[in-house]
Amino acid sequence: MSFSSPILAIVGLACVAIPILIHIILRRRRRPVRWGAMRFVMEAYRRQRRRLLLEQWLLLLLRCLAVALIAMGVAGATCSREDATARGPTTLFVLIDDGPLASLREADGRTVLERHAQRADEAVRALDGYRGDRAALIALGASALPVVMPPSPEPEAVAREARGLRHAGGQIDLRGGLDLVARAAADEPDAGPIRVFILSDWRTGSARLDEPLPRLADLGRPVEIVTTAPATDPARNIALTDLRPGRRVAVGGGVGPEGLAGVTITARRSGAAADRAEEVGVTLSLVSPGSETTLGRTSVRFEPGDAEGRAVLASSPAGDLRGDASIVATLDDAGASVSATRRAVVRFRRSIRVGVAAPLVVGASRVGVAGFTPADWALAALRPEIDEGARLEIELVEPGAIDPTRLEAFDALIVPDASLIPPEAWRRMRAVTDRGGVVFIAPGPDPLEAQLWTEHASEALALPLRLSRQSIELPSTGRIEPSTPAAGILGLLGPEIEALAQPVEVLRLLGVEPSGSPEAEAATEVLALRTGEPLLLSTSLERGGTVVLLTTAIDPRWSTLPVKPLMVALMQETVRQGVGAGDEVIEAIAGERPVLPAGSVELTPLDAFGGPIAVDERRPRSPMRHPGLWSVRAERGGASGLVAVNADPEAGRSEPREIEAVRSWLQTAGVPVSFVGPEAVEAEARPDADDPRERAGLLSLNLLLGAIALLLSELVLNRRTSFARPGGGA
Repeated sequence: MSFSSPILAIVGLACVAIPILIHIILRRRRRPVRWGAMRFVMEAYRRQRRRLLLEQWLLLLLRCLAVALIAMGVAGATCSREDATARGPTTLFVLIDDGPLASLREADGRTVLERHAQRADEAVRALDGYRGDRAALIALGASALPVVMPPSPEPEAVAREARGLRHAGGQIDLRGGLDLVARAAADEPDAGPIRVFILSDWRTGSARLDEPLPRLADLGRPVEIVTTAPATDPARNIALTDLRPGRRVAVGGGVGPEGLAGVTITARRSGAAADRAEEVGVTLSLVSPGSETTLGRTSVRFEPGDAEGRAVLASSPAGDLRGDASIVATLDDAGASVSATRRAVVRFRRSIRVGVAAPLVVGASRVGVAGFTPADWALAALRPEIDEGARLEIELVEPGAIDPTRLEAFDALIVPDASLIPPEAWRRMRAVTDRGGVVFIAPGPDPLEAQLWTEHASEALALPLRLSRQSIELPSTGRIEPSTPAAGILGLLGPEIEALAQPVEVLRLLGVEPSGSPEAEAATEVLALRTGEPLLLSTSLERGGTVVLLTTAIDPRWSTLPVKPLMVALMQETVRQGVGAGDEVIEAIAGERPVLPAGSVELTPLDAFGGPIAVDERRPRSPMRHPGLWSVRAERGGASGLVAVNADPEAGRSEPREIEAVRSWLQTAGVPVSFVGPEAVEAEARPDADDPRERAGLLSLNLLLGAIALLLSELVLNRRTSFARPGGGA
């Protein structure tokens, strides 16, 4: 039993003492006065004394009960099934799924998140403030966020915050949410029971059910989980899962073929309509701080039964662009708006600065191609025509004069003849890779000379490879495997790689094998011969940057590569794609804390929800929950780049889930679990089965009616005892 007004109940129950006091006062002794007929009165009293005492006590009891019932009725008494076990006020934790699928729209035009917010409002308003009930609010999308914490006794504050939630970009973090519940409970060990109310449609993309939840049974307080039942309708949703520009670094302002080299869009559909053909429009825009330009439109087509579709937009932005920008792709009528948008950061540069480690007199004494050195072949490939050369700023660097200060000016360093590099110069090349640049290395051209540089290069650049000192003459002419995936630096060549590789003949190679280092997986085989020997390897270094190793010398005595078109494509793509891979273009999935450039101090949202996020040790202090663009502010002021945060591709899958799968997962918390259906009426959406205020009103009415009945009974009994009955013997 509890009361809406405990103070009024105490005062009212204290009034029960009034009939008792009156009874005691009226029983005070008086001095008897004897008179003649007293003998007959005393005889009648003795005969009826026991009945009179019983009637007096019964009258007193009726009066006390009537006063008590009136007091409890006026004080708003309530009685519920938890009153027998509750040791204090109830604490309600409302956990809301605000992930991408919460942006799906329902038949009435509301989003799922708006429905969740309404149910949260109903739940907290059903609490009993007079009892001391409180509520807390936790947003679960991407990374659990305590919105109202510690629990508040003001339901309006919780409801207001629930209505103000914005869609996050990842699956729900229920483990983190229940950890917050456990920490809040530990701060109040002597409080009453806990009810966790989870609002989610529990679709396939809503949550991963593979990890057990924190145990709430060990909190030392009664705990139960109440949640909405999984949605049963296969809601249609199309999510963008990948947005990939052909080049991450566009040279020359992004105009023409030297721009983005096309943009590939990948989308995945789920839920309803997956068994029929469908075409969805896509709009691509280029967004930079202070401007937005439409690149064009295309469409993603799905054949019947296809879950994935792709489209390519070939246009590039026009104009003289500089710095970081973001390509933004948006699907038309895709379902969940959060998963229908994706961003990719690109960097626009006027040119790429390339150093070539070669004697400064290169090409001075040659007569035709017969006198070409490896540096001559490399320079010819880097400058196939005048227009291309304008976008690559090439400078020769004397091998014996390689200096870290000078190398810091280059985005890429080409070493066409590794035998010319002094041992101490290899370590200085870290000035290029540590800044995210690329170093290209090819063996010395003399087939009989030992490659003494191999150990120095492997050690200085921390290569996960063991390089042989002697070249290997192939028993027969080697051909490049046409099915070799054109990954990484040659990714843009695509199907053209087969035609470019077909005429190349390889006669001699440098032996290469993994070093056994834990970093060995970082070496990617870009090109290989049909006999299995690697021809081109790409290595991403632990401290940043890329090293590309060609295992055949740039010399006709080793292969025909220098005189074939593949040589031009190889050198051009190594520089452009290698620089792009290490240029610190940052993208993240919602809920992550990505590594930022050195010197970053703050992230400022450009089109994302939320305020600035401080940076500690190159990472944001809090997870980036909301998709969007963020500007990185450097320590010395000004922007130092962009960060694109995208929705988790897995969070867009809208197929319904079985209720038993959800129940089994929630039960790993070790507490009772119950469901309320999505079609439930208002009272079923609340944490209690009915409204305590309605229970209080009904019980108060019954108590007052009972008090009236007792007063009527007291009146009848009082009249009976106040008058002598005929034949009473007096």
